[in-house]
Amino acid sequence: MNAFWLALQLSCELATGVPRCTPPDPATAASAIARPHTLPQQAADEWFGPDKLQHFTLSWGITTFAFAGAQLAGAEGDARIRIAASLAFLAGLTKELVDVHRGQGLSLKDLVVDALGIATAWAILNSAR
Repeated sequence: MNAFWLALQLSCELATGVPRCTPPDPATAASAIARPHTLPQQAADEWFGPDKLQHFTLSWGITTFAFAGAQLAGAEGDARIRIAASLAFLAGLTKELVDVHRGQGLSLKDLVVDALGIATAWAILNSAR
């Protein structure tokens, strides 16, 4: 089973809540693609809610530690910060997708605060060079 098929199965399961072990009917798949989909948004998601500090701090911390890990692994130059920022963004995005899967909704504000944490770490690490 290749990586594409596994990713397709996971996306189908996240979208429908039903695991699929066989390829979907082409007509059903075409109609599903043609329909616009929206992710549920979190209700009462405030910009200065208590979880925003957690998102900022964790994104900053993941970026910083991943930068150090990339440097220890031998990455040089801008590759270190690209690796670190990618890992931190992936962690934040994964957390939001888990929230969607649990029915809590997607918080775009959480993703913005994650990006601010990553940008802050980038600015600090870039100035330390």
